[in-house]
Parts: sequence; C-alpha cells; structure tokens
Amino acid sequence: MSATEPTQIGDITQAAAHNLHGTPAATSPPLPQPLPQPQPQRSPDGIRRWLADVGIPAASQGATWDGLAAKTESRETLSLYCSTIGRRVAVGEGVVLIGDVGTGKTCAMALIAQAALDPGGGIETVFTGASALLRKLHRVGTGSMEYQIEQIAEWNCRLLLLDDLGVEYRSPFASSLFHDLMEHRVAHRLATCVTTNLTTDQIRGYSARLYDRLRMCCVFVPLLGTSQRQPVDVASWHTETTGGQQ
Repeated sequence: MSATEPTQIGDITQAAAHNLHGTPAATSPPLPQPLPQPQPQRSPDGIRRWLADVGIPAASQGATWDGLAAKTESRETLSLYCSTIGRRVAVGEGVVLIGDVGTGKTCAMALIAQAALDPGGGIETVFTGASALLRKLHRVGTGSMEYQIEQIAEWNCRLLLLDDLGVEYRSPFASSLFHDLMEHRVAHRLATCVTTNLTTDQIRGYSARLYDRLRMCCVFVPLLGTSQRQPVDVASWHTETTGGQQ
C-alpha cells in the first residue's frame, strides 16, 4: 500500500484532488475549454421537474446548500465540484460521498444534479439506488455485456449518481457487476458520483477491484455527523385533533 493511498474516511486521492482543482492528471490529455455561455434563470418548479426526471427522490428535491450540514472542507470540495461540473464531467471525474445514515448524502446528490442542469442546457444525468440497479440488471437477464449496456441507461449516461452503494445484498455477482459498471465508465470517461455508508476500508473489503476503479476517477468526500432525520412528532397529532387545546 502506498503512502498516498486513502485508508480511512477523510482521505482524498491525491491525483484526483489535484485534477479537481484544475491541474490535469498525467493520464488526462488536455481538452479544449468551451467559451462561457449565459445561463438561463431556472424557476423552482423547473428545477424540481429536472430533478424528478433525473430520478432524485421527492424528499430531496428541495435540497439547498443552507441545509447541508457538512464540515467546511467537505462542503468546499463538493461546492468546487458543482461549480466546475462541466469540466469535471468532460474528463469523467466524480465524488464518493461517505457517511453514516442521515448525514445528507442524498441531498448532496440533489445539489450535484441541480448543478448538472445548467451547463449547455443540462448534462445527461441519471440517479439510481445501488439495489435498484441490481434489480434492473436481474430483469435484463444474463445476456452478453454488450446487450446489458444497450438496455441499461446507467451504463452510458454522462453523469451517473449512484446512491447507497453497499446497502444492496452483497454477493460475488453484485461486486462483479459494480466493478464492470465502473470499469466501463472509467474507460469511456463517464462521470460517476457515489454515496455509501461504508468506510474506504469497507469498500476495499467489499471489492478491491471496485475500490481501485473509484480511486481512479473520484474524490472521496466525508459527510460526518449524526443523522439529520427527525422522528415523527406524535404530540403534533394530538394538537391537530384537538385544535391546539390541551
């Protein structure tokens, strides 16, 4: 294991971090920079329709930066990715958002999807859960990889937002599937963003090959803290039924 290899939450792949801040990696040939284009104003309803079309869950479609409870460094990295998303997607770069349940990972994905709306009228984006993708591939069947690629939009979209990696039933088939997915997307410079409850060590234990592919194209961003999800307030039910009277 090299000294620069990330081993725990909070580590960032050095090559990817340099690339994210604008220094091309040695393996990435320079790309022509597009001329800046005026961006249209997006209405809240228009943004919500875009997020719904992408597949962002309804509960996360109203996500805002003010509501993202991330530490400063992680917030800055995520903000930098969103503000340069056109260039990041052009070279196939993404982020891996690591954190416990309820720490805002899916809301962060919604913010990435919002950013993808603007460049050139919208980057082709697909949001899916890891378990949902696994079920979809089971329905496609056991045909050739070429047939699967033709049938599954997630294989070839410009930006894939893959939610909750590691929640699905872990099996040799699942780890092989996600490795093949990432191998294809890395080879074709297709950007992928991932959320997971797993630590970097646990991702490596799940599939060392998958972990290696993620390191090649993603910056690991920790979203730490306690769950932001609030339990149902039963007292409010009483208030509603009594008209506020105790």
